[in-house]
Amino acid sequence: MDRIVREKYKLGRKIGSGTFGEVYEATQIDTLERVAVKIEKGNIRNSTLMEEARIYTILQGKSGIPKILWSGTDGDDKILILELLGPNLLSLLEECGGRFTLRTVLLLAIQMIGRIEYVHSKGFLHRDIKPENFVMGVGKQRNQVYIIDFGIAKSYLDPATNRHIPNRALKNVIGTPRYASWNAHCLNEPSRRDDLESLGYVLIYLLRGRLPWQGIRGPTNSEKYAMQFAVKHTFLELIMPIPTELANYLAYCDGLEFDEKPDYDYLKQLFYDRYCSEGYMSDNYFDWTSFQYQKARRTSALPRIIRRAQLPLPALTNPDVPMNHDASSQVQSESSAPVHDPASSVGSSSRWFHTWPFMKDAGQK
Repeated sequence: MDRIVREKYKLGRKIGSGTFGEVYEATQIDTLERVAVKIEKGNIRNSTLMEEARIYTILQGKSGIPKILWSGTDGDDKILILELLGPNLLSLLEECGGRFTLRTVLLLAIQMIGRIEYVHSKGFLHRDIKPENFVMGVGKQRNQVYIIDFGIAKSYLDPATNRHIPNRALKNVIGTPRYASWNAHCLNEPSRRDDLESLGYVLIYLLRGRLPWQGIRGPTNSEKYAMQFAVKHTFLELIMPIPTELANYLAYCDGLEFDEKPDYDYLKQLFYDRYCSEGYMSDNYFDWTSFQYQKARRTSALPRIIRRAQLPLPALTNPDVPMNHDASSQVQSESSAPVHDPASSVGSSSRWFHTWPFMKDAGQK
C-alpha cells in the first residue's frame, strides 16, 4: 500500500484486523521506525477507534501496555498509531505445534492476570479476552506479555457516582463466544469476573490445543452459542482433564459476585506455586524460544557449511572418517537448544513478583 498517513508514516502490509478496524505495519519516513497503524474507515461520529485511543491514553505508563504514538483524523479516516510489537499468542501457538507446555502456560498465566488486573485498576473491562489479544514484546521486552485491542472495552464504574454499574440483561453475547464466560452466555452484563473466566478458557486452549465446545454447530448462531453454553455449564474436569490450579482458578471465578473485586494476587500465586513445585527456572524461557533458537541456528549455520564445501578438502589421516564429518557435527551442535536444569529452584514463593525481573510489574497497581 502506497498511502502515507500524517505525511510521515508510509503504510506497508496488513498485519491484522481489530474489533472495528484494520491494522497495518508502517514506517516513519524520516527515522525508519516501524509502527502499527490502526485505521477506522469513514467519517463516523461515534468513533470506536477514538474511544479505544482514549482508553490507551489512560492506560499509558505501565509494562504490558502498548505505547500510543498518535491518534486523530487523516482525511475521512480515524487513525491510531501504536508501537509495533511482536507476534500474538495464537500465532506462537501454531508455531509450536498447537500446544504449549505447562511451563509456558504458567509463565503466561501470571503475566496475563497482571495485565487484566491493571486494566481493571483503571476502571475498565476488556470484554474480549482471547489469544489474539495478547502479544509479546520485541527487543529487550521480548519476554513481556502485552494486552491489546480495546475496541469493545468499557468502564465498569458509573461516571456520575464512581460506583460499580448494575447488572442488566443484554441482547447478545459480548466478546468472542469461544472464550465467553458462563454469565456472558446468559446475556448478563460483564464484570471483572468475566474477563478472568475468559482467561481461564484461554489458558486451557493454550495448554490442550482445543476447548471441549469447539466444533459445535447449530442451524443459527444463537443455537450454536446455546449449545456451547450447555457444555461450559458442565463441570469442565469431567470433559477435559486440566491441572488442579486451573480448576481452582475457574472455581474461584465462578464464585465471584457480579461487583466483587477479585483477589488477583491469590490467582497469580496459584500458578506460581505450581511453577515452583515443578522445579522450573526463572529464565524467561518460553516454548517458542527453543523453536526460534533452533531455526536461527540452522539458518546461520548454512552459509558456513556452503563455504566449507567450496574449500579444498584436507588429506584424511583416517580413511574411515567420512569427509563431511566436521560439517555435520557442527550443524548438530549449533542446532541444539540451550539446556536448562529442571531441578533448579526458583526460590521462595512468598511475594513472588519481586523475585523475577521480567515479572516485577505483574502484581503492582
